[in-house]
Amino acid sequence: MTAVIGTPFYQQEAPREPPHDYDLEQAVIGATLMRPALLDVLADQLAPGHFADPTHGEIWRLMLEDFSRNRAPSPVAINTRMIGDKYYEELGGAKYLARLAGAATMALPSALENYARGIVDLWMRRQTINELLQTIEHLYDTRDGGAASDHIERLETEIATLTGDVTTGDTTVAFSTAVDRTMDQLQEIWKADGKLVGVTTGLADLNAKLGGLHTTDLIILAGRPSMGKSALAQTTGEAAAREGIVTAFYSLEMSAEQIVGRAISASSGIEGYRIREGRLTEQEKMQVSQTSLDIKSLPLFIEDAPGLTVPQLRTKARRLKRRHGLGLIIVDYLQLMRGTSSSRENNRVLEISEISRGLKAIAKELKVPVLALSQLSRQVEQREDRRPQLSDLRESGSIEQDADVVMFVFRDEYYLERSEPDPSQTKKWEDWSTRRESCRNVAEIIIGKQRHGPTGTVKLYFDGNLTKFGDLEKNHGQN
Repeated sequence: MTAVIGTPFYQQEAPREPPHDYDLEQAVIGATLMRPALLDVLADQLAPGHFADPTHGEIWRLMLEDFSRNRAPSPVAINTRMIGDKYYEELGGAKYLARLAGAATMALPSALENYARGIVDLWMRRQTINELLQTIEHLYDTRDGGAASDHIERLETEIATLTGDVTTGDTTVAFSTAVDRTMDQLQEIWKADGKLVGVTTGLADLNAKLGGLHTTDLIILAGRPSMGKSALAQTTGEAAAREGIVTAFYSLEMSAEQIVGRAISASSGIEGYRIREGRLTEQEKMQVSQTSLDIKSLPLFIEDAPGLTVPQLRTKARRLKRRHGLGLIIVDYLQLMRGTSSSRENNRVLEISEISRGLKAIAKELKVPVLALSQLSRQVEQREDRRPQLSDLRESGSIEQDADVVMFVFRDEYYLERSEPDPSQTKKWEDWSTRRESCRNVAEIIIGKQRHGPTGTVKLYFDGNLTKFGDLEKNHGQN
């Protein structure tokens, strides 16, 4: 049954005027025309689109244009370029501009900054009202084919984008302040007395090389399919959660149930395929049940919605941090995320660049490490030595540029298992067998970039049956 659609309820009454304050806008424009140096303070806070009056926005745009060209904006120059604008002429043209400049307040820059913040706040109110009204319209119209959850998700994304677009004022930090902050961080490290300061990866050798995963860092974990990227990310997420760190796992490839299945297999020591097929003894069933109870209380949150955009991820992460706290974000994997429509229309490289920049911005904003998985290009398979390198990062050099750490997962065993020579070629087969035995259950984590530390290779133990990583020395007896 289709709902009857009538006039939207907000149109059934006299429409309310959107919030605005023309006096604030006039005060800021007038004061800046008289004292162009104020643009040093206000240019980063106010954009033309923040003004409720489009004529004020156009005047401000011309002033910013002059400022960017190191010219002091003047009423005469602005008027010359505004001639012919119908709305400007309706306001009074040159007389209106002169009146703004003549009535300019001599308020302190700090007061004008407050005015600017007021203009931005009113802009945010108008934009939010507009988004809400659009959502209400869509929710009333059941014939548009969209689910209610889709409209609500769109609203959340738009609001997240909106708040992300608001400039936060001057973020310049005096060198003396930066020194004090750095020393505070060093004091924390020294107090730790050699203990791990960053978020643990759950692997002692990798922790030693990285110092853990650090807040505001974007860590890229890359590899070809079947190398174990997701398993290593999950090992890290579970280890962090076991230490009480709230971890968000955004899985764009596997479902939440698949992730939990892997966790139960790795923790119980029972192969995942046997658990899924039900081929377990009664004792093993009890073991699986006990493992599920053990991991159930971990502060680990899974989001398995496909095709997330950066604004959507930011919204979800902000909400999680507000409700539960947040210490680590894992994204599996970067190439499955979607960019904005404009970046998709241009090309894939731009889209990936937008995503990697967005993930780095989230790490800085929420002050958490973001571990993002990434695919590698097929050119790796064309080389005799298939160990990855930075140039193999798929589709965008900006991933390398934006990342603080780039790591690659490589398992020579995987390739050797698929290239067994004919046993009749005795010498060749023996060499292959020796090499395969030497790398059995061994994974290499190649650190190709680390902004604040050394590069190099860390060898780990990998159990393919349990999709589980461990420290090589601790597990060497199982090789």
